[in-house]
Amino acid sequence: MPTAIDIHIGNKIREARMAMTPRMTLVRLGNVVGVSFQQIQKYENGTNRVAGSTLWKLAMALNQPITHFFDGLPSSDTNNEEWDSVMVTARMFHELPDNSVKKDVARLIKSVHAM
Repeated sequence: MPTAIDIHIGNKIREARMAMTPRMTLVRLGNVVGVSFQQIQKYENGTNRVAGSTLWKLAMALNQPITHFFDGLPSSDTNNEEWDSVMVTARMFHELPDNSVKKDVARLIKSVHAM
């Protein structure tokens, strides 16, 4: 099962790939790094962990410092279980296919938070 950190790193890989001009395709990135495009998808989804050497190759291919993939992670004093829960919830929200459902969920969260 992916951890919040795996998901975070995957999101940062996708973010860097999509920001490139011209946009880096999954196939091209896989070829540069030496893995299949399906493996890049698994990294981006947080399904598979990225080995340190592969993360280094990804950083070079995406013209990013290695630290880019860790930017935004909580400090060591943050409760890891709470962070995992936040990241899983954010991932599930992001994967909702219907924008109107996303708006409804956001309204629900805001109303519960206001209680």
